[in-house]
Amino acid sequence: MASLEDSFEFTQPTQPLEETSQPTQDDTPLIAAHKKPVGKVVYKKNEAITDHDLYLDTPIIIGRHRSSNIQVSSSVSSNKHCKLLVTFDKAANDYLVICEDLSSNGTFWNGKKIGKNKSVILTHGDVLEIKKGYYYTYLQLVHKHDTSQRDSHIDSKYQITDKVLGKGTFAEIRQVLRKDTQEQIAVKIMEKRNFSLRGTAEGGTNYIHEINLLRGIKHPNIVRVFDVAETPKHIYIFMPLLRGGDLFDYIIDHERLDEAEAKYIVFQILLALKYLHDANIAHRDLKPENTLLVSKKPYSQIMLTDFGMAKATGQNDLMKTMCGTLQYIAPEMLSPGVQPGQALKVGYSKAVDCWSLGVMTYVMVSGMLPFSDDESNPSMLFQQILSGHIDFSVSCWQSISLECQSFIYGLMRQKPDERMSVEKALRHPWIAKDMPRLAKIYAEANKPNEAPVSVVNTPAQSPARPKKHARPRDDDASAMGPPVPSKRARYQGGHMDDA
Repeated sequence: MASLEDSFEFTQPTQPLEETSQPTQDDTPLIAAHKKPVGKVVYKKNEAITDHDLYLDTPIIIGRHRSSNIQVSSSVSSNKHCKLLVTFDKAANDYLVICEDLSSNGTFWNGKKIGKNKSVILTHGDVLEIKKGYYYTYLQLVHKHDTSQRDSHIDSKYQITDKVLGKGTFAEIRQVLRKDTQEQIAVKIMEKRNFSLRGTAEGGTNYIHEINLLRGIKHPNIVRVFDVAETPKHIYIFMPLLRGGDLFDYIIDHERLDEAEAKYIVFQILLALKYLHDANIAHRDLKPENTLLVSKKPYSQIMLTDFGMAKATGQNDLMKTMCGTLQYIAPEMLSPGVQPGQALKVGYSKAVDCWSLGVMTYVMVSGMLPFSDDESNPSMLFQQILSGHIDFSVSCWQSISLECQSFIYGLMRQKPDERMSVEKALRHPWIAKDMPRLAKIYAEANKPNEAPVSVVNTPAQSPARPKKHARPRDDDASAMGPPVPSKRARYQGGHMDDA
Protein backbone atom coordinates (compact mmCIF):
# COMPACT_ATOMS: atom_id res chain seq x y z
CA MET A 1 0.00 0.00 0.00
CA ALA A 2 1.45 3.34 -0.99
CA SER A 3 0.90 6.86 0.21
CA LEU A 4 -0.47 9.37 -2.26
CA GLU A 5 2.29 11.82 -1.43
CA ASP A 6 4.92 9.17 -2.00
CA SER A 7 3.75 8.92 -5.60
CA PHE A 8 4.47 12.48 -6.58
CA GLU A 9 7.25 14.95 -6.91
CA PHE A 10 6.30 18.26 -5.36
CA THR A 11 7.60 21.71 -6.14
CA GLN A 12 8.88 23.88 -3.32
CA PRO A 13 6.11 25.66 -1.41
CA THR A 14 5.44 29.19 -2.54
CA GLN A 15 6.86 31.71 -0.09
CA PRO A 16 5.06 35.00 0.61
CA LEU A 17 6.84 37.99 -0.90
CA GLU A 18 7.75 40.92 1.27
CA GLU A 19 6.26 44.20 0.15
CA THR A 20 8.68 46.23 -1.88
CA SER A 21 8.64 49.48 -3.73
CA GLN A 22 10.66 47.95 -6.55
CA PRO A 23 8.77 46.46 -9.51
CA THR A 24 8.84 42.68 -9.74
CA GLN A 25 9.74 40.82 -12.91
CA ASP A 26 6.07 40.01 -13.46
CA ASP A 27 5.24 43.72 -13.39
CA THR A 28 7.71 44.61 -16.16
CA PRO A 29 5.29 43.98 -19.07
CA LEU A 30 2.62 46.06 -17.29
CA ILE A 31 5.00 48.98 -16.82
CA ALA A 32 5.94 48.79 -20.49
CA ALA A 33 2.25 48.67 -21.46
CA HIS A 34 1.70 52.00 -19.73
CA LYS A 35 4.40 53.51 -21.95
CA LYS A 36 3.68 51.63 -25.18
CA PRO A 37 0.24 51.12 -26.74
CA VAL A 38 -1.43 47.75 -26.37
CA GLY A 39 -3.62 48.40 -29.40
CA LYS A 40 -5.08 51.14 -31.56
CA VAL A 41 -8.38 52.23 -33.07
CA VAL A 42 -8.26 53.02 -36.78
CA TYR A 43 -10.96 55.23 -38.30
CA LYS A 44 -11.70 57.74 -41.04
CA LYS A 45 -11.58 61.45 -40.20
CA ASN A 46 -12.02 64.22 -42.78
CA GLU A 47 -11.54 61.72 -45.62
CA ALA A 48 -8.20 60.61 -44.14
CA ILE A 49 -7.37 57.43 -42.27
CA THR A 50 -6.16 58.10 -38.74
CA ASP A 51 -5.73 56.13 -35.53
CA HIS A 52 -5.73 56.50 -31.76
CA ASP A 53 -3.45 54.48 -29.49
CA LEU A 54 -4.81 52.56 -26.50
CA TYR A 55 -2.71 52.36 -23.35
CA LEU A 56 -3.13 50.25 -20.25
CA ASP A 57 -5.60 51.68 -17.69
CA THR A 58 -6.22 54.79 -19.82
CA PRO A 59 -9.91 55.17 -20.78
CA ILE A 60 -10.76 56.50 -24.24
CA ILE A 61 -14.14 58.15 -24.82
CA ILE A 62 -15.74 58.21 -28.27
CA GLY A 63 -18.57 60.74 -28.52
CA ARG A 64 -19.95 64.05 -29.74
CA HIS A 65 -18.74 66.18 -26.82
CA ARG A 66 -15.59 68.20 -27.44
CA SER A 67 -13.96 66.62 -24.38
CA SER A 68 -14.13 63.18 -26.02
CA ASN A 69 -10.83 61.60 -27.02
CA ILE A 70 -12.32 60.70 -30.39
CA GLN A 71 -15.00 63.14 -31.52
CA VAL A 72 -17.98 62.09 -33.64
CA SER A 73 -20.21 64.52 -35.50
CA SER A 74 -23.04 62.07 -36.11
CA SER A 75 -26.51 63.30 -35.20
CA VAL A 76 -27.26 59.98 -33.49
CA SER A 77 -24.09 60.03 -31.41
CA SER A 78 -24.32 60.75 -27.70
CA ASN A 79 -21.96 63.14 -25.93
CA LYS A 80 -20.26 60.09 -24.46
CA HIS A 81 -21.18 57.27 -26.81
CA CYS A 82 -18.82 54.50 -25.74
CA LYS A 83 -15.68 53.95 -23.68
CA LEU A 84 -12.63 51.85 -24.49
CA LEU A 85 -10.39 50.62 -21.68
CA VAL A 86 -7.36 48.33 -21.63
CA THR A 87 -6.92 46.31 -18.43
CA PHE A 88 -4.67 43.45 -17.45
CA ASP A 89 -6.36 40.40 -15.94
CA LYS A 90 -3.76 38.75 -13.71
CA ALA A 91 -5.89 35.63 -13.29
CA ALA A 92 -6.04 35.19 -17.06
CA ASN A 93 -2.51 36.56 -17.57
CA ASP A 94 -3.70 38.59 -20.54
CA TYR A 95 -4.74 42.06 -21.68
CA LEU A 96 -8.45 42.77 -21.96
CA VAL A 97 -9.66 45.54 -24.27
CA ILE A 98 -13.19 46.36 -23.16
CA CYS A 99 -15.75 48.47 -25.00
CA GLU A 100 -18.60 49.78 -22.84
CA ASP A 101 -21.70 51.13 -24.60
CA LEU A 102 -22.76 54.41 -22.95
CA SER A 103 -25.50 55.40 -25.39
CA SER A 104 -29.14 54.44 -25.66
CA ASN A 105 -28.75 54.90 -29.43
CA GLY A 106 -26.41 51.94 -29.41
CA THR A 107 -22.84 51.05 -30.21
CA PHE A 108 -22.58 48.16 -32.66
CA TRP A 109 -19.87 45.51 -32.34
CA ASN A 110 -19.31 43.51 -35.53
CA GLY A 111 -22.85 44.43 -36.54
CA LYS A 112 -24.44 43.48 -33.21
CA LYS A 113 -25.79 46.09 -30.80
CA ILE A 114 -23.96 45.96 -27.47
CA GLY A 115 -26.63 47.71 -25.36
CA LYS A 116 -26.38 50.63 -22.97
CA ASN A 117 -24.18 49.99 -19.91
CA LYS A 118 -23.14 46.62 -21.33
CA SER A 119 -19.62 45.68 -22.36
CA VAL A 120 -17.81 43.40 -24.79
CA ILE A 121 -14.19 42.32 -25.13
CA LEU A 122 -12.45 43.38 -28.34
CA THR A 123 -10.09 41.24 -30.38
CA HIS A 124 -7.83 42.16 -33.27
CA GLY A 125 -9.97 43.13 -36.27
CA ASP A 126 -13.23 43.82 -34.42
CA VAL A 127 -15.26 46.71 -35.84
CA LEU A 128 -17.28 49.22 -33.79
CA GLU A 129 -19.97 51.25 -35.49
CA ILE A 130 -21.90 54.39 -34.59
CA LYS A 131 -24.84 54.70 -36.95
CA LYS A 132 -24.71 56.91 -40.03
CA GLY A 133 -21.38 55.71 -41.23
CA TYR A 134 -18.84 55.93 -38.39
CA TYR A 135 -16.63 52.83 -38.14
CA TYR A 136 -13.73 52.10 -35.80
CA THR A 137 -11.49 49.05 -36.29
CA TYR A 138 -9.52 47.73 -33.32
CA LEU A 139 -6.00 46.47 -34.03
CA GLN A 140 -4.04 44.54 -31.39
CA LEU A 141 -0.38 45.54 -31.10
CA VAL A 142 0.64 43.35 -28.15
CA HIS A 143 0.00 39.62 -28.58
CA LYS A 144 0.27 37.34 -25.56
CA HIS A 145 -0.16 34.19 -27.64
CA ASP A 146 -0.34 33.04 -31.24
CA THR A 147 -3.79 33.27 -32.83
CA SER A 148 -2.70 32.64 -36.40
CA GLN A 149 -4.06 29.07 -36.42
CA ARG A 150 -7.51 29.96 -35.09
CA ASP A 151 -10.47 30.85 -37.25
CA SER A 152 -12.86 33.78 -37.13
CA HIS A 153 -15.56 31.68 -35.42
CA ILE A 154 -13.40 31.30 -32.34
CA ASP A 155 -11.95 34.80 -32.20
CA SER A 156 -15.30 36.45 -32.80
CA LYS A 157 -16.82 34.78 -29.75
CA TYR A 158 -13.99 34.03 -27.33
CA GLN A 159 -10.73 35.40 -26.02
CA ILE A 160 -8.49 32.45 -25.19
CA THR A 161 -6.01 33.58 -22.55
CA ASP A 162 -2.53 32.39 -21.64
CA LYS A 163 -3.80 31.06 -18.31
CA VAL A 164 -3.21 27.28 -18.40
CA LEU A 165 -5.57 25.48 -16.03
CA GLY A 166 -4.26 21.99 -16.67
CA LYS A 167 -2.25 19.85 -19.05
CA GLY A 168 -2.57 16.24 -20.08
CA THR A 169 -0.86 13.95 -22.55
CA PHE A 170 -3.07 15.01 -25.44
CA ALA A 171 -4.81 18.20 -24.34
CA GLU A 172 -4.39 21.52 -22.59
CA ILE A 173 -7.05 23.40 -20.63
CA ARG A 174 -7.01 27.21 -20.81
CA GLN A 175 -9.10 29.97 -19.32
CA VAL A 176 -11.39 31.77 -21.77
CA LEU A 177 -13.45 34.95 -21.74
CA ARG A 178 -16.71 35.13 -23.65
CA LYS A 179 -16.66 38.42 -25.49
CA ASP A 180 -20.37 39.13 -25.34
CA THR A 181 -20.88 38.47 -21.61
CA GLN A 182 -17.29 38.56 -20.25
CA GLU A 183 -18.11 35.25 -18.55
CA GLN A 184 -15.05 33.20 -17.66
CA ILE A 185 -15.15 29.66 -19.04
CA ALA A 186 -12.58 27.02 -20.03
CA VAL A 187 -11.49 25.43 -23.28
CA LYS A 188 -9.91 22.04 -23.89
CA ILE A 189 -7.45 22.34 -26.78
CA MET A 190 -6.29 19.20 -28.58
CA GLU A 191 -3.74 19.00 -31.37
CA LYS A 192 -4.97 16.90 -34.27
CA ARG A 193 -1.49 15.59 -35.01
CA ASN A 194 -1.77 13.43 -31.87
CA PHE A 195 -4.77 11.61 -33.31
CA SER A 196 -5.37 9.19 -36.13
CA LEU A 197 -7.85 9.85 -38.93
CA ARG A 198 -10.52 8.23 -36.74
CA GLY A 199 -9.81 10.67 -33.91
CA THR A 200 -7.95 8.18 -31.73
CA ALA A 201 -4.68 8.91 -29.94
CA GLU A 202 -2.09 6.34 -28.87
CA GLY A 203 -3.17 6.62 -25.24
CA GLY A 204 -6.78 5.75 -25.99
CA THR A 205 -8.29 9.22 -26.06
CA ASN A 206 -10.83 9.63 -28.85
CA TYR A 207 -11.90 13.23 -29.30
CA ILE A 208 -14.68 12.40 -31.77
CA HIS A 209 -16.29 10.06 -29.24
CA GLU A 210 -15.82 12.62 -26.50
CA ILE A 211 -17.46 15.45 -28.44
CA ASN A 212 -20.37 13.33 -29.62
CA LEU A 213 -21.01 11.96 -26.13
CA LEU A 214 -20.74 15.26 -24.28
CA ARG A 215 -23.03 17.07 -26.72
CA GLY A 216 -25.81 14.66 -25.83
CA ILE A 217 -25.23 14.57 -22.07
CA LYS A 218 -27.05 16.83 -19.63
CA HIS A 219 -26.50 16.07 -15.97
CA PRO A 220 -25.48 18.33 -13.05
CA ASN A 221 -22.54 16.06 -12.22
CA ILE A 222 -21.11 15.78 -15.73
CA VAL A 223 -19.20 18.60 -17.41
CA ARG A 224 -21.34 20.06 -20.16
CA VAL A 225 -20.11 21.41 -23.49
CA PHE A 226 -20.99 24.97 -24.53
CA ASP A 227 -19.43 24.93 -27.96
CA VAL A 228 -17.04 23.00 -30.20
CA ALA A 229 -14.77 24.47 -32.88
CA GLU A 230 -12.34 22.81 -35.26
CA THR A 231 -9.41 24.26 -37.19
CA PRO A 232 -6.96 22.47 -39.49
CA LYS A 233 -4.63 21.84 -36.55
CA HIS A 234 -6.72 21.93 -33.37
CA ILE A 235 -9.98 20.92 -31.71
CA TYR A 236 -11.52 23.35 -29.18
CA ILE A 237 -14.10 22.15 -26.64
CA PHE A 238 -15.58 25.01 -24.59
CA MET A 239 -16.92 24.12 -21.15
CA PRO A 240 -17.59 25.66 -17.71
CA LEU A 241 -14.71 27.03 -15.65
CA LEU A 242 -14.68 25.08 -12.38
CA ARG A 243 -12.52 26.82 -9.79
CA GLY A 244 -12.29 24.01 -7.29
CA GLY A 245 -9.59 22.07 -9.14
CA ASP A 246 -9.71 18.30 -9.30
CA LEU A 247 -10.45 15.77 -6.60
CA PHE A 248 -6.91 14.42 -6.62
CA ASP A 249 -5.43 17.74 -5.50
CA TYR A 250 -8.24 18.17 -2.98
CA ILE A 251 -7.34 14.83 -1.39
CA ILE A 252 -3.64 15.71 -1.36
CA ASP A 253 -4.39 19.07 0.30
CA HIS A 254 -6.43 17.37 3.04
CA GLU A 255 -4.33 14.17 3.29
CA ARG A 256 -7.60 12.26 3.42
CA LEU A 257 -11.25 13.26 3.51
CA ASP A 258 -13.72 13.08 6.32
CA GLU A 259 -15.89 10.03 5.73
CA ALA A 260 -19.10 12.07 5.60
CA GLU A 261 -17.75 14.39 2.89
CA ALA A 262 -16.31 11.46 0.93
CA LYS A 263 -19.75 9.86 1.06
CA TYR A 264 -21.33 12.96 -0.49
CA ILE A 265 -18.79 12.96 -3.32
CA VAL A 266 -19.39 9.23 -3.91
CA PHE A 267 -23.14 9.86 -3.91
CA GLN A 268 -22.78 12.44 -6.69
CA ILE A 269 -20.54 10.15 -8.74
CA LEU A 270 -23.09 7.37 -8.37
CA LEU A 271 -25.84 9.65 -9.71
CA ALA A 272 -23.66 10.56 -12.70
CA LEU A 273 -22.82 6.90 -13.32
CA LYS A 274 -26.46 5.89 -13.11
CA TYR A 275 -27.25 8.46 -15.79
CA LEU A 276 -24.42 7.17 -17.99
CA HIS A 277 -25.04 3.47 -17.43
CA ASP A 278 -28.78 3.87 -18.05
CA ALA A 279 -27.75 5.32 -21.43
CA ASN A 280 -25.35 2.35 -21.95
CA ILE A 281 -22.26 4.56 -21.69
CA ALA A 282 -19.13 3.42 -19.84
CA HIS A 283 -16.64 6.09 -18.76
CA ARG A 284 -13.66 3.68 -18.54
CA ASP A 285 -11.31 6.23 -16.96
CA LEU A 286 -12.82 7.18 -13.61
CA LYS A 287 -10.23 8.59 -11.20
CA PRO A 288 -9.83 11.62 -8.91
CA GLU A 289 -8.00 13.55 -11.65
CA ASN A 290 -11.11 13.29 -13.85
CA THR A 291 -13.44 14.50 -11.11
CA LEU A 292 -13.65 18.30 -10.95
CA LEU A 293 -14.88 20.43 -8.05
CA VAL A 294 -17.05 23.50 -8.54
CA SER A 295 -15.61 24.99 -5.33
CA LYS A 296 -12.67 24.40 -3.01
CA LYS A 297 -15.06 24.52 -0.05
CA PRO A 298 -16.24 21.34 1.68
CA TYR A 299 -19.23 19.53 0.19
CA SER A 300 -18.66 20.97 -3.26
CA GLN A 301 -20.64 19.94 -6.30
CA ILE A 302 -18.52 17.64 -8.49
CA MET A 303 -18.48 17.01 -12.23
CA LEU A 304 -17.04 14.08 -14.13
CA THR A 305 -14.85 15.03 -17.07
CA ASP A 306 -12.52 13.57 -19.71
CA PHE A 307 -14.75 11.29 -21.78
CA GLY A 308 -12.01 10.53 -24.30
CA MET A 309 -12.09 6.82 -23.36
CA ALA A 310 -15.85 6.63 -22.86
CA LYS A 311 -17.77 4.13 -24.94
CA ALA A 312 -21.43 3.90 -25.88
CA THR A 313 -22.50 0.29 -26.32
CA GLY A 314 -25.59 -1.81 -26.75
CA GLN A 315 -27.35 -2.91 -23.58
CA ASN A 316 -25.70 -6.34 -23.54
CA ASP A 317 -22.61 -5.61 -25.62
CA LEU A 318 -19.15 -6.12 -24.16
CA MET A 319 -16.08 -3.93 -24.68
CA LYS A 320 -12.69 -5.49 -25.35
CA THR A 321 -10.01 -2.80 -25.55
CA MET A 322 -7.45 -2.68 -22.77
CA CYS A 323 -7.47 0.98 -21.66
CA GLY A 324 -7.69 3.15 -18.58
CA THR A 325 -5.32 4.38 -15.88
CA LEU A 326 -2.87 2.15 -14.02
CA GLN A 327 -4.17 1.87 -10.47
CA TYR A 328 -7.85 2.08 -11.44
CA ILE A 329 -8.10 -0.71 -14.01
CA ALA A 330 -10.56 -3.46 -13.14
CA PRO A 331 -9.18 -7.04 -13.12
CA GLU A 332 -11.29 -8.13 -16.09
CA MET A 333 -9.48 -5.52 -18.23
CA LEU A 334 -6.18 -7.34 -17.65
CA SER A 335 -5.08 -10.50 -19.41
CA PRO A 336 -1.65 -12.17 -19.72
CA GLY A 337 0.05 -11.29 -22.97
CA VAL A 338 -2.44 -8.59 -23.97
CA GLN A 339 -0.75 -5.25 -24.60
CA PRO A 340 -2.31 -1.79 -24.35
CA GLY A 341 -4.56 -1.13 -27.31
CA GLN A 342 -5.05 -4.80 -28.08
CA ALA A 343 -8.34 -6.60 -27.76
CA LEU A 344 -9.03 -8.92 -24.85
CA LYS A 345 -10.31 -12.40 -25.59
CA VAL A 346 -13.08 -11.97 -23.04
CA GLY A 347 -14.97 -8.68 -23.01
CA TYR A 348 -15.99 -6.55 -20.07
CA SER A 349 -19.04 -4.49 -19.14
CA LYS A 350 -19.86 -1.15 -17.51
CA ALA A 351 -19.00 -2.81 -14.19
CA VAL A 352 -15.42 -1.60 -14.70
CA ASP A 353 -16.63 1.87 -13.67
CA CYS A 354 -17.89 0.45 -10.37
CA TRP A 355 -14.46 -1.04 -9.65
CA SER A 356 -12.84 2.35 -10.33
CA LEU A 357 -15.30 4.05 -8.00
CA GLY A 358 -14.38 1.55 -5.30
CA VAL A 359 -10.73 2.48 -5.74
CA MET A 360 -11.62 6.19 -5.62
CA THR A 361 -13.62 5.73 -2.42
CA TYR A 362 -10.68 3.96 -0.82
CA VAL A 363 -8.41 6.81 -1.84
CA MET A 364 -10.70 9.49 -0.43
CA VAL A 365 -11.13 8.02 3.03
CA SER A 366 -7.59 6.70 3.52
CA GLY A 367 -5.42 8.97 1.39
CA MET A 368 -3.49 5.89 0.29
CA LEU A 369 -3.05 3.60 -2.67
CA PRO A 370 -3.95 -0.04 -2.09
CA PHE A 371 -1.67 -1.39 -4.79
CA SER A 372 1.90 -0.86 -5.91
CA ASP A 373 2.69 2.52 -7.43
CA ASP A 374 5.89 1.36 -9.13
CA GLU A 375 5.26 2.33 -12.76
CA SER A 376 8.51 0.71 -13.82
CA ASN A 377 7.06 -2.64 -12.84
CA PRO A 378 3.40 -2.71 -13.99
CA SER A 379 3.31 -6.50 -13.86
CA MET A 380 3.55 -6.32 -10.05
CA LEU A 381 0.61 -3.92 -9.97
CA PHE A 382 -1.44 -6.17 -12.25
CA GLN A 383 -0.67 -9.22 -10.10
CA GLN A 384 -1.91 -7.37 -7.03
CA ILE A 385 -5.11 -6.30 -8.81
CA LEU A 386 -5.73 -9.86 -10.03
CA SER A 387 -5.02 -11.36 -6.61
CA GLY A 388 -8.21 -9.92 -5.10
CA HIS A 389 -6.39 -8.97 -1.88
CA ILE A 390 -7.47 -5.67 -0.35
CA ASP A 391 -5.60 -4.61 2.76
CA PHE A 392 -7.54 -2.81 5.51
CA SER A 393 -4.91 -3.42 8.17
CA VAL A 394 -3.34 0.07 8.15
CA SER A 395 -4.14 2.02 11.32
CA CYS A 396 -6.24 4.69 9.56
CA TRP A 397 -8.91 2.08 8.84
CA GLN A 398 -9.61 1.71 12.56
CA SER A 399 -11.43 5.07 12.41
CA ILE A 400 -13.33 4.30 9.22
CA SER A 401 -16.70 2.63 9.59
CA LEU A 402 -17.18 -1.02 8.72
CA GLU A 403 -20.06 0.04 6.47
CA CYS A 404 -17.66 2.14 4.41
CA GLN A 405 -15.22 -0.76 4.15
CA SER A 406 -18.09 -3.03 3.15
CA PHE A 407 -19.12 -0.55 0.46
CA ILE A 408 -15.60 -0.46 -0.98
CA TYR A 409 -15.25 -4.21 -0.96
CA GLY A 410 -18.64 -4.59 -2.66
CA LEU A 411 -17.44 -2.40 -5.54
CA MET A 412 -14.09 -4.17 -5.79
CA ARG A 413 -15.22 -7.77 -6.03
CA GLN A 414 -13.02 -9.65 -8.47
CA LYS A 415 -15.88 -11.19 -10.43
CA PRO A 416 -17.96 -8.55 -12.24
CA ASP A 417 -21.21 -10.46 -11.68
CA GLU A 418 -20.56 -10.37 -7.90
CA ARG A 419 -19.64 -6.68 -7.91
CA MET A 420 -22.18 -4.10 -6.81
CA SER A 421 -23.89 -2.26 -9.66
CA VAL A 422 -24.64 1.45 -9.38
CA GLU A 423 -28.22 0.69 -8.28
CA LYS A 424 -27.02 -1.71 -5.56
CA ALA A 425 -24.39 0.79 -4.42
CA LEU A 426 -27.09 3.42 -3.93
CA ARG A 427 -29.00 0.90 -1.79
CA HIS A 428 -25.96 -0.08 0.28
CA PRO A 429 -26.38 0.85 3.99
CA TRP A 430 -23.40 3.24 3.88
CA ILE A 431 -25.34 5.40 1.40
CA ALA A 432 -28.96 4.44 2.04
CA LYS A 433 -29.11 5.19 5.76
CA ASP A 434 -27.74 8.69 5.11
CA MET A 435 -29.87 9.33 2.02
CA PRO A 436 -32.06 12.12 3.53
CA ARG A 437 -29.01 14.21 4.44
CA LEU A 438 -27.29 13.54 1.11
CA ALA A 439 -30.44 14.37 -0.85
CA LYS A 440 -30.91 17.62 1.07
CA ILE A 441 -27.36 18.81 0.41
CA TYR A 442 -27.69 17.79 -3.24
CA ALA A 443 -30.99 19.64 -3.68
CA GLU A 444 -29.49 22.82 -2.20
CA ALA A 445 -26.52 22.61 -4.56
CA ASN A 446 -28.69 22.09 -7.64
CA LYS A 447 -31.52 24.57 -7.24
CA PRO A 448 -32.94 25.52 -10.65
CA ASN A 449 -31.94 28.88 -12.14
CA GLU A 450 -29.13 29.31 -9.64
CA ALA A 451 -25.41 28.85 -9.82
CA PRO A 452 -24.19 25.67 -8.11
CA VAL A 453 -24.01 26.18 -4.36
CA SER A 454 -21.27 24.70 -2.23
CA VAL A 455 -22.81 23.42 0.97
CA VAL A 456 -20.72 24.31 4.01
CA ASN A 457 -21.10 23.97 7.73
CA THR A 458 -23.06 20.78 7.27
CA PRO A 459 -22.73 18.70 10.41
CA ALA A 460 -20.69 15.69 9.48
CA GLN A 461 -21.66 12.43 11.10
CA SER A 462 -18.74 10.90 12.90
CA PRO A 463 -18.34 7.29 11.85
CA ALA A 464 -18.62 4.78 14.62
CA ARG A 465 -15.25 3.32 15.61
CA PRO A 466 -15.33 -0.43 15.14
CA LYS A 467 -14.54 -2.43 18.23
CA LYS A 468 -12.15 -4.58 16.30
CA HIS A 469 -10.71 -4.73 12.82
CA ALA A 470 -12.28 -7.64 10.98
CA ARG A 471 -11.26 -9.10 7.66
CA PRO A 472 -14.17 -9.91 5.35
CA ARG A 473 -14.85 -13.49 4.45
CA ASP A 474 -14.60 -14.35 0.77
CA ASP A 475 -18.15 -15.68 0.82
CA ASP A 476 -19.57 -12.60 2.54
CA ALA A 477 -21.28 -10.57 -0.18
CA SER A 478 -21.49 -7.51 2.07
CA ALA A 479 -17.90 -7.77 3.24
CA MET A 480 -15.30 -5.07 3.18
CA GLY A 481 -12.72 -4.26 0.57
CA PRO A 482 -9.77 -2.07 -0.52
CA PRO A 483 -9.04 1.50 -1.74
CA VAL A 484 -6.68 3.46 -4.01
CA PRO A 485 -5.55 6.76 -5.75
CA SER A 486 -2.92 7.05 -8.41
CA LYS A 487 -0.24 9.01 -10.17
CA ARG A 488 -1.20 11.48 -12.82
CA ALA A 489 0.29 9.32 -15.54
CA ARG A 490 -2.30 7.84 -17.88
CA TYR A 491 -1.96 4.14 -18.55
CA GLN A 492 -1.10 3.99 -22.21
CA GLY A 493 -3.92 1.72 -23.14
CA GLY A 494 -5.35 1.83 -26.61
CA HIS A 495 -8.79 2.46 -27.94
CA MET A 496 -10.49 0.87 -30.90
CA ASP A 497 -13.71 2.02 -32.46
CA ASP A 498 -15.28 -1.42 -32.33
CA ALA A 499 -14.21 -2.09 -28.74
